[in-house]
Amino acid sequence: MKKSILTSVILLLVAGNLFSQTQESKDFVFVEGNSEIPSFYICTHEVTEEEYFSVMNDSSYKSKLPANAISWYMAAKYCNERSVKEGLTPCYKVLESGEYECDFTANGYRLPKEIEWEFAASGGNKSKGYEYSGSNSSSDVAWDDRNGGDIHQVMTKKPNELGIYDMSGNVWEWVTDWEKGYPVLRGGSYFNDGGKDCIVKISAYTQADPSLKFKPFGFRVVRSTIVSKDKIMSAVFNLKLRAGESTDTEVKTVMQAGTSVKILELGKSEIIDNIRSNWVKVEIIEGTDKEGKKIKKKTVGWCYGGYLQ
Repeated sequence: MKKSILTSVILLLVAGNLFSQTQESKDFVFVEGNSEIPSFYICTHEVTEEEYFSVMNDSSYKSKLPANAISWYMAAKYCNERSVKEGLTPCYKVLESGEYECDFTANGYRLPKEIEWEFAASGGNKSKGYEYSGSNSSSDVAWDDRNGGDIHQVMTKKPNELGIYDMSGNVWEWVTDWEKGYPVLRGGSYFNDGGKDCIVKISAYTQADPSLKFKPFGFRVVRSTIVSKDKIMSAVFNLKLRAGESTDTEVKTVMQAGTSVKILELGKSEIIDNIRSNWVKVEIIEGTDKEGKKIKKKTVGWCYGGYLQ
């Protein structure tokens, strides 16, 4: 139901929150896209208090509760801070007007687009058409006002078809999209009736002031898989540089992790190790081979873009 959360806030007051392989397997799910939605990575859980405060320079929190009372601006700032700490390019830029602009080709963390959020919550290409994220019964997958009435630790209900938790209930989740001057939240929360706000369809959303810190507000993060022409990237692992656009072409050299390259051309899309990306023709900017010897600058070859960041 389209509405503003401000009415609920008033009522409440009156009545009294490209990866390494390790990260991919542990905390992120690869969501294979379609003709309308590019593939992306999404965190399996809402950002926890421990994760949020460790990035924002307070490591004393060890809580697995979702970060809560988080405004949209706080969520965007976390994304940028985490990106910088992990050596990634931040997605959000603050314009002179004070508005935020998101670079969806950056390799850092960001909030999901609303269409990405709903696609992932619905189970992506593995969707079974559930009303809630992973079930037709909200009690299976959602903490809402009928089965707890408060925030719970993440990942304590059943996941959906993609292995993602809490996309129905627990805390509302900010997305990147704004509508009529306000950012959008999806998924419902412990504060909401699981029969309405916790469904995954586009009709179930709310909006709020981007500065509003309300306990049922939290978020999760995503990362783009976009590899674009002329982009400067680096190898995540030791990566073979090949003579052609194929896994069985001649290996010219093996680039050590950290070797920087410039994307010259995008090749075919392929799934390798559960990662969909493009084969890319690259030019060596600087780096070493597997024996630690410098690779000649401007050496050109093909590699798999899924292992670049």
